[in-house]
Amino acid sequence: MERLPVVLALTPVAERAVEHLVFGRGAAVEPRGSVAEADELEREVTVAEVTTVLLSPDLPGLTSAHCARVRACGVRVTGLAMDSKGRQQLLALGVDDVVG
Repeated sequence: MERLPVVLALTPVAERAVEHLVFGRGAAVEPRGSVAEADELEREVTVAEVTTVLLSPDLPGLTSAHCARVRACGVRVTGLAMDSKGRQQLLALGVDDVVG
């Protein structure tokens, strides 16, 4: 199975929750970059040459403008919802997809 190349924009709590999908033997994604703050997103997706960003709704500084700029680079924005509140936040940010 081919792994999806992504930039991770996850908080430590979210990353731990999905580490088996990211780092495990049966990983579904291939991390090519990682950011700790939303202001690093646009630069990192350009450098990493990915098609998708996987992000947490509580990433420091994240706004809908960050998501729009990443999308303008031709990158899909996928949000990771840990609960219904996170799902609502992600939808308000205008992500392309939400996964739980």
